[in-house]
Amino acid sequence: MHTLTLLSGLTWLTGCEPTDPAGSYGPINSQMQSSTTPLPSPSPSQPDAPTGVSAAASAESRQGDFVYRLVSEKPVYAEGERVNLYAELEYTGTESSVTIFHSASPFYFPMEETSRNYGIAYMINQPLVPTELAPGKPLREAYVGSGGYGSQDPKPYIEFIQRIGKLDFPTGTYVVNGFADFYVQPKGGEKTDYKLDATITFKVDGA
Repeated sequence: MHTLTLLSGLTWLTGCEPTDPAGSYGPINSQMQSSTTPLPSPSPSQPDAPTGVSAAASAESRQGDFVYRLVSEKPVYAEGERVNLYAELEYTGTESSVTIFHSASPFYFPMEETSRNYGIAYMINQPLVPTELAPGKPLREAYVGSGGYGSQDPKPYIEFIQRIGKLDFPTGTYVVNGFADFYVQPKGGEKTDYKLDATITFKVDGA
């Protein structure tokens, strides 16, 4: 029987996962995520990322009154250097606040490493969580590692995923196909679904 081992120490039977997967399986990767924290907004002259972040390592998309940002603090890291990756969701509407509803987090970080052709999928718990957003106070969440592998996966992939789970990225080119997934439903109003996505690429070079 094929099993899936998460780096948190949990083991699930494949086909029985109580979570929502994102990204390709190739072999398999998964993650149970994390808390979110509202942070102060960047200044209007810096809408995409903090000072010093290359445009090649950040991207954003808009849908309605929401802006989603995906940022790697550097476009190139040295092997052994911590990869700093995060996502933000900002409400830009005219209301004093709005409540969004989402899974354990609205943010997903599925990736692929192109030189090995490894898909690093992303899984997340599925409770319904409300989060209040106010204009000028984006919600930010850092990527904290992800990982999971099947009992039948090859050893090089298992070792690769174990390193990813520790934010110790092996050399390679990583494409992050991030997105935010949530909905808004005012009291007595209609439900509106949102899915904002962005893609960035960063590299990890050897010594």
